[in-house]
Amino acid sequence: MPLALQQADIPTYCDIRFASPHATFCVTFAQFGIVSGDGGSWGLPKLLGLSKAMEMTFTAAPIDASEALRIGLVSAVAEGDNLMRDANALAHAIADILPMRSAWSSACCAMAGHIDLRVHMDMAAAFQAIAHASPEHLSAVERVLRRLRRV
Repeated sequence: MPLALQQADIPTYCDIRFASPHATFCVTFAQFGIVSGDGGSWGLPKLLGLSKAMEMTFTAAPIDASEALRIGLVSAVAEGDNLMRDANALAHAIADILPMRSAWSSACCAMAGHIDLRVHMDMAAAFQAIAHASPEHLSAVERVLRRLRRV
């Protein structure tokens, strides 16, 4: 049975989405005579582009995991135990990055579609100035240099 986007609106807010190869997705609001009330009509066009979001919304046609991956609805597809293994590995890799820096990077990416390049570059420069002055930055640079010396 397809995961109806009534239950999948919230994942459209996620930065990274994993799915089983057996997953199917569809947007079912129109066939019930309602509209997305949890933000799917906001998130889907951002993920997929307006045309694909409208197609999914108007047709309620299910798509499989490989199509969801191809169009960007999901970030990765993995089977069974590999799904959690891959998701956990990515979560640990992200957690190894300094939390504030990954939050700033996330903010820059999230805002990119809403602000012009000049404002974006100013925001990134402000984050860079703060980051460059931090002891965490110096430690991270030293870690990378140590790793490079071993190679």
